[in-house]
Amino acid sequence: DCSAKLSKMLQTDGFALVRGTGMSRSVCENALIAAKLFLHDAEEPVRRSCLTKDRARRGYSPMCTENFASLIGEHGPNDLVKKYRVGPEALNVMHSDSDKSSTSIGEEVKSVLSSLHQPNAWPDHKNWGAELSTFFKESIRKYYESMCKIADRILHAICEGIIAEKSDLARSVRNLGDFDSNAQRNHTSILTLLGYQLGSRHKKGSKGYLRPLVAAHTDVGVITVLLFDNGKCASLQRASSVENVEETNSEWIDVHLPS
Repeated sequence: DCSAKLSKMLQTDGFALVRGTGMSRSVCENALIAAKLFLHDAEEPVRRSCLTKDRARRGYSPMCTENFASLIGEHGPNDLVKKYRVGPEALNVMHSDSDKSSTSIGEEVKSVLSSLHQPNAWPDHKNWGAELSTFFKESIRKYYESMCKIADRILHAICEGIIAEKSDLARSVRNLGDFDSNAQRNHTSILTLLGYQLGSRHKKGSKGYLRPLVAAHTDVGVITVLLFDNGKCASLQRASSVENVEETNSEWIDVHLPS
């Protein structure tokens, strides 16, 4: 059973390789190409045109200016990685006749649900040219929309696995994983593009020790879905056990995924 296997894998290892998502290979490939074009090939002014006040949720974040650990109040060195983030924008909603906040009955207005719903900062034609900026926006937006649907299915499978083990939690868990409703879901997921690139700032000491590109941290949210391209990307590591994850001298081991 898929749900049972997924639940067991996450409880023992913390990571799982998910196949058969239904996402087109071309969507993934275009997203990877677009990320490389923006984070590595484009000139820095193109990236900086996407700077925002809320870099933890939207737009471009230059190398060594923030770290994942700080998102949940932890302390750590700034990440030696360039980042770019997109997420859900304010939704168009129709106010009912009884909604006094509407300026007129049935008027369509922008509704900001939370700080997670805000405009995305896309590179424009002036900074990057029409062809590249259009390709980037369309590729990343399509990947984000597809990944949101996949994340829902993964979360649903996790919930089913929990219910199978602990039926007394069924009512609470189903509220989290109920995706059968026809109502529009207000997704709050954020997609982060990471630009890993080794350089002089990563080296520390005379023996050529390489400092981690991203320091140890706990991700925010319920689950994190990574696009695994099976290439020469940065290494992913986890604590060797839950007991020593908070210790400064805890052992870290590579996460090995099947090819």
